[in-house]
Amino acid sequence: MGKHGWAWIKLPEEVSKKIIDFGKEIPNDELHENGRENQPHITLKYGVNVSDYNLVRECLDGKAGGKAHLGVSSIFENDEYDVIKVSCAGPSLHRIHKLLNQLPHDDNFMLYKPHATIAYVKPGCGKKYAGEFLIDEEFEFDTVWYKKPEGTKSVPIRLSTYKESFNLKRYIMSNRYAEEHKDWEDFDNDLVHKVGEI
Repeated sequence: MGKHGWAWIKLPEEVSKKIIDFGKEIPNDELHENGRENQPHITLKYGVNVSDYNLVRECLDGKAGGKAHLGVSSIFENDEYDVIKVSCAGPSLHRIHKLLNQLPHDDNFMLYKPHATIAYVKPGCGKKYAGEFLIDEEFEFDTVWYKKPEGTKSVPIRLSTYKESFNLKRYIMSNRYAEEHKDWEDFDNDLVHKVGEI
């Protein structure tokens, strides 16, 4: 992750193994130099410019953990590479992302799209993998990991326990709506997870 700080969630071992196994199905000659993801995770916030772990702890102090659902594979495309990833859902992912937005950062993405990366492939190679891999598993989390800029290790930040439920079908529909209107300057990112709550 270079010179940027970032916060993330560990995946259960069995889910991580599935993602790594998916990556092994992608031929070597299609891979970008970034290759396959060997430590699958869900990024909560990238580009955090905070070197003091305590500031991140204070930001999340007393806040609850939650649930995350991993669904089907999809892709990000850019000029350098395609990212093959598993789309993730869960109101708590957006809630914690919004809390971390209070910290100094240089993340310019307007819409947070939680995901777990499978692999980076050469431009144009990713499309055929959209919808190819399915996990369809949900897990609870109570720890956020943070690596500071220029850091070499990630530090765990414990959250309080939290129980939640959400309507996944409505949540996915809201994500699609957000994607269709991603160019709106005034789009409210909170809609993406609010409509999924019961």
